[in-house]
Amino acid sequence: MTSQSLSGRRWAVAAALAVAVALVSLAAASARSDQRTTTAGAQASDTSVDAQALVHAEVACDLTGKARQATGATEVRERVRYAAAVLLLDQAIIESARAARADTRLVALDAALQAAHTAGHEGDHDTWQRALRSADAECGAVLG
Repeated sequence: MTSQSLSGRRWAVAAALAVAVALVSLAAASARSDQRTTTAGAQASDTSVDAQALVHAEVACDLTGKARQATGATEVRERVRYAAAVLLLDQAIIESARAARADTRLVALDAALQAAHTAGHEGDHDTWQRALRSADAECGAVLG
C-alpha cells in the first residue's frame, strides 16, 4: 500500500467522521428545539405516545433519514458513505431504544431501525435499502 493511498483513506475516514458528527449534532439540536412543541402537542391527547419517547423517536428518525442521505452522497466513496450512514444509525438505534423503553408502542420503530442498522453492517446494498425504506415507513407511522 502506498503512502498516498493510505493518506487518501485516512482523509476519507476523517471526512466521514466529520460528516457524521455534524449530522448528529444537527439532529440533536433540531430535536431539542422541537421538544417544546412536541411535548405540548403530545399532552393534548391521552392516547398519544409519551412525549419524551416521541422526542427520542423523532431524533432516531431524523438520524435514519440522514443515514439514508449519506448512502446516496456521490461526492465520496461508497465505503465512506456506508461508514457515515452506519455511524448515524448507531445513534438512531440508541434513540429508538430509549423511545421504546419510555413507551412500548414504539417497539416496532426500534425493531425497524435495528434491522436497518444490522443490514448496514452486512454490506448488501439492496437489503440495506429495503431495511431503510421499512424504517422510513415506520417513522412515518409514528411521526405522522
